[in-house]
Amino acid sequence: MIRVSADPEGENLRLRRLSAELLDKAAGRLKRAGLELTIDRPSPLTEISERLLAEGGGKTRLVLRLDNMGKQVVLTIPRGLEPSPRQTSELKVLPGVRELREL
Repeated sequence: MIRVSADPEGENLRLRRLSAELLDKAAGRLKRAGLELTIDRPSPLTEISERLLAEGGGKTRLVLRLDNMGKQVVLTIPRGLEPSPRQTSELKVLPGVRELREL
């Protein structure tokens, strides 16, 4: 993300860079209401817990679907976890993760 100031110069604008920051870092500062992960088997739980490092203020909901029984188990972590945008992308592609969405 680049922050600039703009000054009119005739018919043009002169831009001055004020600051530059990686987009992942800037996006990581945004507060989210929470995160919901839906998994279809318990195997990704270890990898999920390794990727969710920072505690946050949002709510995290973990949904384990038990399709063979036609049921699901929902676990809510009250203080929540705030993964970075990169960690969120990594979570989405884990085997067994069926869906990931922000609340």
